[in-house]
Amino acid sequence: MKKQMLSAALVALLASPVLAQNLAVVNGKPVPSSRVKALQQQVEASGRPVTPEVMAQIKEELIAREVFMQEARKRGLDASDLAPEKRTA
Repeated sequence: MKKQMLSAALVALLASPVLAQNLAVVNGKPVPSSRVKALQQQVEASGRPVTPEVMAQIKEELIAREVFMQEARKRGLDASDLAPEKRTA
């Protein structure tokens, strides 16, 4: 099931005419290209080279994160609900 969702997201990525602004559109929600740049900078800051293979992994990771976040929201699992002890009053 997860692979099907990821595959659908990748198809949307390849078919999307707004790639300059968005990496992909997952279930109608855009994944901004700015997230690619941010994760790329984190990888570079860790001292690892950003090869074409690493770039593909970054893009796949960001799409997967969006799929997982949407599913978590759908199930009512917001981050604020998971760690109530860390909330400030």
